[in-house]
Amino acid sequence: GIEPSGLHAVFKGMWRNITEDGDGIVNFASVKVAIGARLPWPDDEQFGTWVAKQPQYERKIAPYFIGQYEAYIARETPSQSFQIEHIIPQNPDAHWRGVIGDRSVKEVVNRYANLLPITGTMNREESRKPYSSKRDAFINSMFTSPRVLAEKYNDWNLETLEARSKEIADWAVTYWPK
Repeated sequence: GIEPSGLHAVFKGMWRNITEDGDGIVNFASVKVAIGARLPWPDDEQFGTWVAKQPQYERKIAPYFIGQYEAYIARETPSQSFQIEHIIPQNPDAHWRGVIGDRSVKEVVNRYANLLPITGTMNREESRKPYSSKRDAFINSMFTSPRVLAEKYNDWNLETLEARSKEIADWAVTYWPK
């Protein structure tokens, strides 16, 4: 969520900054200092809030993030490719608009908490169905995170979305700490 413009300049001068102006040792700590001197480095709270609250679906990192969370939940790396399912659909019908209430569709549907890895077939079949139908399909998913979600949440609404948002943000901060 931090504007990356200027990041190329950081990398252009990083080697010189570390080897000539720094202690000459190139490692994670020296690279972190070089980047942090030019760009803001988010703390764990900022990162957690970004993961929990910001629309993520359209970001290039979304499939990687979802795959890493799946690997964490499943305790293995998923070998199958997946499509990203929006539990609350991108184009909600009247039922789903009632669930969203006065919040914007994009704010709700594109958050990590509303996204799951599923097969292309399941994605086409479940599409805009209500959660009760999707839940039955998720229980039989080949991916672990949809099964866990279906077992944990009987309903899908803003309250459960917020609960899962916090859960995923807490995991992300632990997995990728500052």
